[in-house]
Amino acid sequence: YQQSLDIEIETNNRNGQAMTYHQLGRVAEELREYEQARTYYQQALDIDIETNNRNGQAMTYHQLSKVAEKLQEY
Repeated sequence: YQQSLDIEIETNNRNGQAMTYHQLGRVAEELREYEQARTYYQQALDIDIETNNRNGQAMTYHQLSKVAEKLQEY
């Protein structure tokens, strides 16, 4: 994912960056690195908002809520 992200940044592929940050968040979440997952999801969300990607926003808000639940932040 990091190599993919580097290329997406180099080519200014904002949608690709958002998708890759989202996937990095999923990996961090699976590794129970919830604060890191939150950071990646927030980066994805910021790009999704910037590019008006409503589907991406919805998916990322969903993952952020799962992280909050795992951190017992109700």
